[in-house]
Amino acid sequence: LVSCGKQEVEWSQYKGYTNADIIGSYTNSNITEAFEGLTESAFCHVCYDAQVTIANVGGKVQFDLKSPNIGFTVSLQGSPMVDDQGFLMQMTTMPFELTASVYTNKANEVRLHGFVRKKIGMDYINYYFDVVKN
Repeated sequence: LVSCGKQEVEWSQYKGYTNADIIGSYTNSNITEAFEGLTESAFCHVCYDAQVTIANVGGKVQFDLKSPNIGFTVSLQGSPMVDDQGFLMQMTTMPFELTASVYTNKANEVRLHGFVRKKIGMDYINYYFDVVKN
């Protein structure tokens, strides 16, 4: 039997990505299970309408995240620290910290799944996003 239904896109960790690979504009991935297990609260916000722009600014990366529905905008600038596995992106511009996994698929699309954390006193507020490069 042959199905005419939409096939799921398989994403894998993008090990060894470069700044050139991630530069661009991103919109919400619309992946339904991207936020499974999260419960929204005062300390956990899901940016279903996330818009991300990553640009090269003087050899460094500028990461801009906007979520109009919750009124959240943040900009971080620096050199992403890549973890030992080579697919995790991390940046800090106090009081904000970015942690995102970088994924790719067979069509060479790039996906970012992660959160921006804001430190307020002893507490943290997390803003989760899941976006695909346009």
